[in-house]
Amino acid sequence: MKKLFLGVSILLNVLLIALCIYQMSRPKMLIKDNSHMTYLSLNSLQRKLTVESGDIVFMGGKQVADCPWYELLDNCKVKNRGVPGALINNELVRLDAILGNSPSQLFLLFGIDDLNTGASPDIVLEQYIKFIRLIREKSPMTEVIIQSVLPVNNRLPNYNMGVNATDIETFNKKLKAFALENGIVFLNLYDDFCDESGSLNPFYAVADGFLLSGTGYEIWQERLKSFVR
Repeated sequence: MKKLFLGVSILLNVLLIALCIYQMSRPKMLIKDNSHMTYLSLNSLQRKLTVESGDIVFMGGKQVADCPWYELLDNCKVKNRGVPGALINNELVRLDAILGNSPSQLFLLFGIDDLNTGASPDIVLEQYIKFIRLIREKSPMTEVIIQSVLPVNNRLPNYNMGVNATDIETFNKKLKAFALENGIVFLNLYDDFCDESGSLNPFYAVADGFLLSGTGYEIWQERLKSFVR
């Protein structure tokens, strides 16, 4: 009986070692974050596309980039120039291509990607103000509409943002104050998308607590109707 147990034990150990060797030798699948490559790809494509006088342009990060705005708003003059991972300073170099023919309106939604890097609301606001001033310098006839940063929901299962919800609220307040002081239209979307706890309403979000569901975009569409000319 002892020999039987010893034999079984040796066999199990051999199988375990063989399994470990197999796992170590099999090809490993590398998972990469391709958001930067997506940014470069879309940026390169959008430089080939024209924005005409009278067009209505949307700029921002992934929440903007993911939406077919011209269909949602039923307006063929709407152009989407959103790109995932849109940091404000990176967007400065894209303005010439977007503003060259003086579009009639420019809807902006920036800040979340910058805050997500750990930048403070004050630093992000400083970058945003520089961005706005450059827009006014390059295309003074273009109406600028600043949209507030949307809330996030860290209770949803696939949430992976590093942004602090308090920083979003602080940034929005500072951004609104700047807009009002400088005669710029400020569209407060934050309150429309919050639940009772101040988080992104789960009914308007997908499971990552950041991107919007179809219902969320419908809410956004309703808020935009009176602003889009």
